[in-house]
Amino acid sequence: MRINAKTFTQHVRLAGPYLGILTLVWLLRMLAYAAGLPLNWVEVISLSVAVEVCTVLAVVQIHVSEWGSYSNIVVVAFLLNAWSQLQIALAIIFTMVTGVGTVYTHPSYTIPPGGGEHWTHLYGQLTFVLGFGTIFALASGCLLLFLLRLLLPNAPAED
Repeated sequence: MRINAKTFTQHVRLAGPYLGILTLVWLLRMLAYAAGLPLNWVEVISLSVAVEVCTVLAVVQIHVSEWGSYSNIVVVAFLLNAWSQLQIALAIIFTMVTGVGTVYTHPSYTIPPGGGEHWTHLYGQLTFVLGFGTIFALASGCLLLFLLRLLLPNAPAED
C-alpha cells in the first residue's frame, strides 16, 4: 500500500529516529521513577510532550526534504503515537504480571484515581489516548506544514 507514493516501510524509516527518541524518553521516565525521584520531577519527563516534539521535527523534515504531504503526516503521527502508547501499555502489563509498580501505574494515573484498575487504564491508553493523541498530533502537524509551506516555500531546484 502506498500513501502519496511512499510505502509503509518508508514511513517507518522516516519515523525511526523519532521512535528511538520516544523509547529513550520512556526509559528515562521509568528509570527516574524506579530511582525514587519525586513524582513531580518524573512528570517533567513526558512521553506526550515528546510525541508532539517528534511530530514537529518530522513535519519540518518532511517539508525541508520535500518528502511528502499531509497524508504522510497522518501515517507518521499515528506511528509516533501508537509507539508511545504501546510502550505505556507494556509498562502497565508489566505491573499486572509482576506486581511491581511503574510510573504508569502510579495511583494518580489510574481511573478512577487511586483505584488501581489496571485493565481500565490499559484499555484507555490503547483506545481513547491513542485516538485523541493521534488526532492532536495530526492537527498540529498539518497546521505546521501549512504554515511552513505558506511562509517558507521551498525554492525550485536550479539546473
